[in-house]
Amino acid sequence: MNNIEKKEKRFSIGTMISTEIVLLYLVLRIGDIVAQTSENISVVLTRYIPIAIASLIITFFLIRSGAKKSFKSEQDLFIKKIMIVPVIVAVIVLLYGFYSVRTNTAKFNQKYDDLYNSYSDLYNKYNLNNKIQTEYKKILEEAKKKAKLSWIITSIVYFTSSMITTLFMKNKINNLLEDDDMYVSEESNNTHNKVQILDDNDEKTVDDVNITKGKDNTTVQDIKWDL
Repeated sequence: MNNIEKKEKRFSIGTMISTEIVLLYLVLRIGDIVAQTSENISVVLTRYIPIAIASLIITFFLIRSGAKKSFKSEQDLFIKKIMIVPVIVAVIVLLYGFYSVRTNTAKFNQKYDDLYNSYSDLYNKYNLNNKIQTEYKKILEEAKKKAKLSWIITSIVYFTSSMITTLFMKNKINNLLEDDDMYVSEESNNTHNKVQILDDNDEKTVDDVNITKGKDNTTVQDIKWDL
């Protein structure tokens, strides 16, 4: 891949953010699936540790890949972009987590209403309505707090791991960026080649004109004007 192709495939902060979010989501889904197989597995093992490791690896390779698509003259701008990525992704993860909690709460409420309606007569018979309602609300609130706390910790774990990796890579960015003079040299060569082609075409045109003029002169000389 030449330098002009690299110049066209520039680093995109949007691509980096979306890639991190997709990969983190996959890690979370896999962790949730593993957690459902056994109640004895700690959330630390199924979520926090995998997110920390994945964040480190993902951030490292995305920064490395992005640096190879940028030039040394863009170093300051590139560093500013990668420094803001962990903040944006952490906020998105947290907002998604709270949205997920709200959605799941709505689903639980629907299931509870269906179950309650099925046994409402029995609850009324034994005067259990108030007790059932109170217990349900208590359990639901505790579950919501626990879920929100888990998402807060998840976003913090990601942010910490990703930011540490970013700060570590920050000092090595200069070695990964492309040299500007390489691009200029390549661009100059292409420009020179274009000019050379134009020059060759011009010379060919001039030669064609001279040949045409020569033929015209020969034709004029061959005419017998003394007739």
